[in-house]
Amino acid sequence: MWDKLELKAVYGVGMVTTAWSVTVAAFLGCWALAIWKFGWLLGLPLGWIPAVVVAGVVGYVAGLLWPLLIVAVPALAWYFFLMDA
Repeated sequence: MWDKLELKAVYGVGMVTTAWSVTVAAFLGCWALAIWKFGWLLGLPLGWIPAVVVAGVVGYVAGLLWPLLIVAVPALAWYFFLMDA
């Protein structure tokens, strides 16, 4: 079976991969929302500040809960899209 060191390594790799990808997506989405809501004049130069805060929090939580995401996303996709087929 897996020993504790291997499980920590697998969890760490998944955590870093998930956290960075979710952080980048959240940052770009929040910055685009700021540009859309406040316009080019304020959203472009100042929108990155709240985007960094939101992306940091969302990325951290996603990094901690990534095994739940790995299980929940396919289960929800199966339930909503494939169950009626």
